[in-house]
Amino acid sequence: MPAIEPSEEAPVCIVSMATSSGEELPRNIEFLFSVNRLNVAISRAQALSIVIASPRLLGIQCHTIEQMRLVNALFAVAEYATGRRDFVCAASSSMVP
Repeated sequence: MPAIEPSEEAPVCIVSMATSSGEELPRNIEFLFSVNRLNVAISRAQALSIVIASPRLLGIQCHTIEQMRLVNALFAVAEYATGRRDFVCAASSSMVP
């Protein structure tokens, strides 16, 4: 299935954080935890958003207040998803050391 265009919506949007820990970041904290990227990805869903992330990402070592703010956004997404049927934040417990 092709990716949706920037202004399009889809019935379901699945977002993967694409790494399992801070030691394996493909770029940097600012890119991976970008509030704008996360917001655009999840706001495209018409009915259901699914965010897949390792719980180890929530324990990533931050070096600046801005990095803490960015990581906190993922905490907020997970908290928002709790108890909702239209939004799921999945984390594999088998990935926790």
